[in-house]
Amino acid sequence: MLIKLTVLLLKKVKYGEKHLILQTFTREKGAQALFLNSNYIKGKNKASLYPLGIYEIVAKQGKGDLLNVCEIRLKEKHFNLSSNVYKSSVILFLNEILIKTIKEYNVDSEMFDFIERALSIFNDLPGNQTNFHIYFLLKFTGLLGFYPNGKFEKELPYFDLFEARFVSNQPTSKSFIDNNLSPLFDALLNCNAHECDEIILNNEERRRLLSHIMDYYKIHVDAFRNVQSLEILETVFS
Repeated sequence: MLIKLTVLLLKKVKYGEKHLILQTFTREKGAQALFLNSNYIKGKNKASLYPLGIYEIVAKQGKGDLLNVCEIRLKEKHFNLSSNVYKSSVILFLNEILIKTIKEYNVDSEMFDFIERALSIFNDLPGNQTNFHIYFLLKFTGLLGFYPNGKFEKELPYFDLFEARFVSNQPTSKSFIDNNLSPLFDALLNCNAHECDEIILNNEERRRLLSHIMDYYKIHVDAFRNVQSLEILETVFS
């Protein structure tokens, strides 16, 4: 029986000399491994496989949980990675974040739709979009189950990363966002994708805020490790 899937490509791994295993997140089946044979890797049927590309796929059952790809078509126009080093760096960074957070997720159409919609907006937004990755990470926490509670106020000037909420007193641990960065953190929490680059952050504020958000993910996502592409992203935006 043939299965139709809409998939987000997370990772591709060589299998033997001619084939690929695709690690994907699908709207219909959640995390799913796909087998892609050599017919779609070279020649007239060559498939362009982009990181975080959205594809429409027809597949059939293979060995175990693996599905064999029968047809593959790029659904969304994709980011021109060679023309904008800022956007390409963000895509590689978000790609690594998604690999670390949704590799074992079951069906979650709301999560899939959020990712697809956010990437489509990012593709169409003008300029370098230096805050989009922070906006994405903050909104994504809601789908992962640890969206920040409350809002910045004069009486609640700190954000406690462990408690996931704004608090009145400086936490005794080092895992908090101070009263200087908290207003910016709150502003990014409450903006939409089209507004996030209107929030002015200097390079140091952006670096520190992103570092705090990475700590926030480490606290609340099991086995979340260091993100290798973070250094590249920080270099590009410095």
